[in-house]
Amino acid sequence: MYRKVILAASALAFATSAHAATETGPYVGAAVTVDSVNIDQPGIDSVGSTGVGASAFAGYNVALGNGLFVAPEANIDLNTADAHLTNGVDTLRYRARWGWGVGARAGYDISDSTAAYVRAGYAREQIRTTVTGLSDKTWLDGVRVGGGLETKVAPHVKVRAEYNYVNYDKGVSNTQGLLGLVYGF
Repeated sequence: MYRKVILAASALAFATSAHAATETGPYVGAAVTVDSVNIDQPGIDSVGSTGVGASAFAGYNVALGNGLFVAPEANIDLNTADAHLTNGVDTLRYRARWGWGVGARAGYDISDSTAAYVRAGYAREQIRTTVTGLSDKTWLDGVRVGGGLETKVAPHVKVRAEYNYVNYDKGVSNTQGLLGLVYGF
């Protein structure tokens, strides 16, 4: 009986210390992204391009207990994905320029310094289409889903690695890898 009480108390102490990573409070961050934009084009399977970009984000962590947390978050992204298609006479060019989004992360503290999470939200992206010199900007709406890991590297500072997929309207999608720094207040 005494052994069971000690084992139960030890398990409770371990579980409590293992879930101390996420604190309730605001945070901001900046990241480098790699974006792979794909556009379905009538008569062609698709047109795609990869580019390096940047992201800035801000949110608010809410610790729910037992290692669980949620965090509403907003972001703004700059993109450089630029696709060209030519038939020798006409040129078609798509450029992902910039966008923004809102959503939330939900996660679990897998150790006292590292958390895993999933995300879902709304995304909006500006695409510039140029056909033989004539240019037009279009705003696209989409659903963003993804997941990632955050790990504490210093007091108030975390490193974030994340994978996202955004499915925009009009046959446009973006697969994004993100690596950034997060500062919690």
